[in-house]
Amino acid sequence: MGNIIRLKETAPNDERIVMSNQGTDCFLDLLITAADAFEKTEHQKELISFLKDQKEINDIAPGTAGFDLDEMPWHAETLKEDAAFLLRVTAEAQNERSFRKLPYETAADIVLPWLKQFAALVKHMQSEAFLEEGYGTLNLGSDEVTYVYKGETYRLYSHPYEPCLYLYRGDELVCALHNAYNPQQLVKAFSSGETVKTNYGKDYDKEYDEAGFCRVLAAALDSGRDDMDFFYAAKLAKAD
Repeated sequence: MGNIIRLKETAPNDERIVMSNQGTDCFLDLLITAADAFEKTEHQKELISFLKDQKEINDIAPGTAGFDLDEMPWHAETLKEDAAFLLRVTAEAQNERSFRKLPYETAADIVLPWLKQFAALVKHMQSEAFLEEGYGTLNLGSDEVTYVYKGETYRLYSHPYEPCLYLYRGDELVCALHNAYNPQQLVKAFSSGETVKTNYGKDYDKEYDEAGFCRVLAAALDSGRDDMDFFYAAKLAKAD
C-alpha cells in the first residue's frame, strides 16, 4: 500500500502522484531538507510542519500519509507568496545537493518525477488564485508560454535581437511591450517561484513575481494600445 498526493479530492487520476511508502519518505525528506535553505514566514513554517507531520504519519502508519494540497495550512492573504515559496523549495529539492544531504542512498530517477509533478500541482493551485484575483494567469509550457485573460488566450513571443515581448491572439499581434522579458526568462523564474528583475537604472530597477507580472500584462491589454513600454504598463498597473 502506498500514498497518493492530489490537488483536491475531485482531481482526475492523471493529476495524482502515486508513490510507495519508502518513496514517500524520500520525497518528504527531500522537501523538508530543501526548506532549510530558505528563510520562512510563520505561514511558510506551517507548510513545512505539515510535511513533517506527514512524514511522521508515514513512519507510524505506512500508506496513510497521502494528502490533498487544499488540506495544507494555506492562508488566503499570503497564498500566492507561500505557493511561490513552496515552488522554490521543490526546485531546491530536485538539486543534487539536497540528495547528498540525505543519510541514505536514493534513486533520483524515481523521486525526481514526483517532485516535478508536485511542483505542477502547486503551480496549478497558484494559477487558480491568480484567476480569482482577476488579472489572468500564465501557462508556462516548455514549448510555449500563454497568458489567459478575460476568456482570451494570448501567446507570448520574443525576438532574439529586440528587447520586446509580443502578445498574439491567434495570428493577430495585439500588443508589443518594449524593454520586457522573453518567455524563456519567465519560465525559468516563475516555474521556481522566483521573480524577474530589471536593471535599466534606478528609476526602473524593479522586480516582479508572477502575480505582479500578470497585473502588468492585464494593464497593457486593458489600455487598448498595441505598442508601449513595459514600464509604462507597470505604471498603469500600479495606478489600477
